[in-house]
Amino acid sequence: MSEMRRILVTGGSGFVGQQVVEDLTAEPTNHVTVFDNFSFGGADRLPQRTNMTVVTGDLRDRPAVSKAVAAARPQFVVHLAAVHFIPYCNAHPEEAYEINVAGTKNLLDELAEAERAVEAGSGLKRLVFASTMAVYPITDEPIEESLAVRPLDIYGRTKALGEDLVELFSLRTGVASMRLRLSNVVGPGETNDHLFPAIARQVLAGAERIELGNLSPKRNYVHRRDVSAYVAACLELPLVGSAVANVGTRDELDVEQVVDLFGQAVERPIAAVSVPERRRQVERQRLQPDISHLVALTGRAPQFTVRQAIEELLTDLRAGNGSSPAP
Repeated sequence: MSEMRRILVTGGSGFVGQQVVEDLTAEPTNHVTVFDNFSFGGADRLPQRTNMTVVTGDLRDRPAVSKAVAAARPQFVVHLAAVHFIPYCNAHPEEAYEINVAGTKNLLDELAEAERAVEAGSGLKRLVFASTMAVYPITDEPIEESLAVRPLDIYGRTKALGEDLVELFSLRTGVASMRLRLSNVVGPGETNDHLFPAIARQVLAGAERIELGNLSPKRNYVHRRDVSAYVAACLELPLVGSAVANVGTRDELDVEQVVDLFGQAVERPIAAVSVPERRRQVERQRLQPDISHLVALTGRAPQFTVRQAIEELLTDLRAGNGSSPAP
């Protein structure tokens, strides 16, 4: 019988975390420990599988983090827990820093302590950290990982600091890490009031004119199932030190194009309308990743479309699995 791989997933009940835990626990040789404070929903978001343990706690609570690390004795860590809804982060910068930066430091410090207590080579093998394309500056060109980090908002700043902490962790422990800079993740199970659920709720209410903010910016959207697949792939890669990769697709859409895809999904014309109360004062016109590095590393191109994400989201909301507001 194969030896069980011990994996700790922080934020396992979140939007991306749900899919990551679902996929990892589908493999019977994995044992997944989920660490989450369930601020965006209960443990019912998680699959009911025997190769999963749940530890309830908050990244800001160092003893709770210590308990999770001790329970998991992880060989692999997927660090997803964060507050990431940009308007909420901008309105609550202290909380965003406490969770995304200080909370990440708590986790890394506990992992480093655990590494010192085990025989060399028998402890943690890999750390995967969910970062964001928001760490980059404004540019009109597809973004390669070599572009210098210069975030524009609170969320991007906290993730850039988190990346620094992960790099330092790899330097001091020798544990390989991968920092994944995610584009806009879409699909069912959304836990914040982002663009897609905001459109979906209005569409399902029968609206023909969808009230939104800025319409012209183009964005890259990646299905959460692709994100989960890349997380799993990064657990297997022969990495040394701390690496970084953009996660997204090769397509970009403006808001009106997204609304048109929703219209196609429900088979009726829908118009996008910009309303002042939803507009962001500072908005990038483009944020398109170059994903060549990721595809070369993993040997995998994105497989799921935005249209699939929309159809799955609409089905999810019709079933009563609505997104939760920011805390």
